[in-house]
Amino acid sequence: MTSDGTVAVSLGSAQVRHEPMGGEATGSQYPQNHWSDEQLDAILSEPDTWTVSGRNGQVLCSVPSLRQALDRAASLVAFGAVVTALCRMPGANIIVFEAQALRLRKLCAGREVALFKEMDYRQVARHRLR
Repeated sequence: MTSDGTVAVSLGSAQVRHEPMGGEATGSQYPQNHWSDEQLDAILSEPDTWTVSGRNGQVLCSVPSLRQALDRAASLVAFGAVVTALCRMPGANIIVFEAQALRLRKLCAGREVALFKEMDYRQVARHRLR
């Protein structure tokens, strides 16, 4: 921790600077364990234990990365579960709430490229004629 209250984290070749975003000292709405979208983007694939939490803090599942936690949370919501937060345990204790999780999912989806197999329509037509 530096003298100004920030924490510098080294993630391989990337460096992330975590600045506390609230608590009692600043009166902000964000707790000390809230990271910005950019900070979370930098650790999407970093191995660590993430839990997907439901109502009353119930742990719905545990996964090895934030990216997988985002995917698992989306799957659970699709099946009707209520997901309230994604939590990194036990060390840094980072909490990602629903609105931020949705923004991160959109960020990830924007980077993914769908793979389409180019179809040879002549072969498809021949196959249908048989």
